[in-house]
Amino acid sequence: MVLKPVNGVHGHGVQVLHFENGRFFDVNNAPVEISTLMQLWPEYKRWLIQDRIHPHRDLVRLSGSSYLQTLRAVTFVDHDGHATVPIAWLKIITRGNVFDNFAFGASGNLLATVDLVRANLDHVFAPGIAHHGLTLAMRHPDTDIVFADFQLPFAAETYSLVLRAAKIFMPLRTIGWDVAITDDGPSLIEGNVTWDPGPTLHDLRAIVAAFV
Repeated sequence: MVLKPVNGVHGHGVQVLHFENGRFFDVNNAPVEISTLMQLWPEYKRWLIQDRIHPHRDLVRLSGSSYLQTLRAVTFVDHDGHATVPIAWLKIITRGNVFDNFAFGASGNLLATVDLVRANLDHVFAPGIAHHGLTLAMRHPDTDIVFADFQLPFAAETYSLVLRAAKIFMPLRTIGWDVAITDDGPSLIEGNVTWDPGPTLHDLRAIVAAFV
């Protein structure tokens, strides 16, 4: 299961747990008291427990991690009720992390701009030296897989899913959806009314073109 604070941001406070013989255990199989965990983050008053969802086998192969790597797909509904996906990013985990948030490069994870029509990664960014600035990544640092050769599974299904969700959640006109792509297809994790734009000029141009 996953324990995370309601209204939390950038993966802060997220814990992956399992329950066995009446006790909770963390990813290292150390026993954990839920009350102790919540005392570590007193700024959060409400917590959410969700079933853990596992990523598609191709995403596991890409990163070498069995932890969830979500796609952030931003939808926009214009005044005529037409929904589009102006931009999407895949959050790619690197070694040692149990969550996929990029956190502006501070987490050490990677962020890829995704073309959901072609199902490929346009470009992938990694944090620079000492997590200052960004650098373009050609391969995953842990698996050595070339990003240009990677095809996102269930891209068309993901595209269709978020467009349907965008219409259902009107009158909100723009939402950043976190989508889990599993072996059984895409699944919505959450929708974000406020969502962080991508870190590149290319991403910002795509957003401005859609919204203006």
